[in-house]
Amino acid sequence: MDLWLLITYIARIIVSMASGAVLLTSWARGGKRYLSDFPFLMAIVFFTLAVGKMVDLYIAGTFGRSVESVIFFSWLRARYLIIAINIAEMLIVIMIIWFKSRTRLQLAILAGYGAAWALLLVTDQTYDAFTLSNSIMLTPVIIAMIGTFLFIQHQKRLTNKLNAKLIAIGTIVYAISSLLQPTFATIGGGEWGLLPLNEVIDLVGWLLIFAGFFIPIRLSQQAAKHQHILSTNSTIR
Repeated sequence: MDLWLLITYIARIIVSMASGAVLLTSWARGGKRYLSDFPFLMAIVFFTLAVGKMVDLYIAGTFGRSVESVIFFSWLRARYLIIAINIAEMLIVIMIIWFKSRTRLQLAILAGYGAAWALLLVTDQTYDAFTLSNSIMLTPVIIAMIGTFLFIQHQKRLTNKLNAKLIAIGTIVYAISSLLQPTFATIGGGEWGLLPLNEVIDLVGWLLIFAGFFIPIRLSQQAAKHQHILSTNSTIR
């Protein structure tokens, strides 16, 4: 296995787990907590991403790129199932923004999206087919996510909960790395080509997304702490 690919996968796992833990801790320290809160949802997204990278690490270390056995395709299906779950989690974030009170509509969209993924996971039989299916299923969600956060940024909404500009930029970087991943894997030297570079680009995108959700949370916590101190001092006087 390529040393640089091993290093980037391990780094991705550590950073994703740490990002999820930070967001989950921030959510747990909040006042009223709901499962639909952005910090909780994004913590789950990062934990799922970490699990996916663990599977990537196992596949790369065990099978390489040229193996096409039954066991290999079983692991490949498992990997794309995790990708499907990861994208569905991002879809949930988008739906909460647009259809927060319309639970039935959210469930209908999620069920349809899940059914489409299930069909592809059952019918796809080659690596290229899985890659194409991933691009087809990822693209509309990514476009919706970028459009959503650019709209929020333009309207200056939810500024106390997220930094929409950072999230939009991070999602664009993530989209580029995801769509170009097959190309990066086939250019350059070695079995995996420039895939380690692609993983670094992808990591940058996810770090921007993390910052977009975490920075406003941190600022609001500091503001609340400052307000509490001022209130305490006023009471003492």
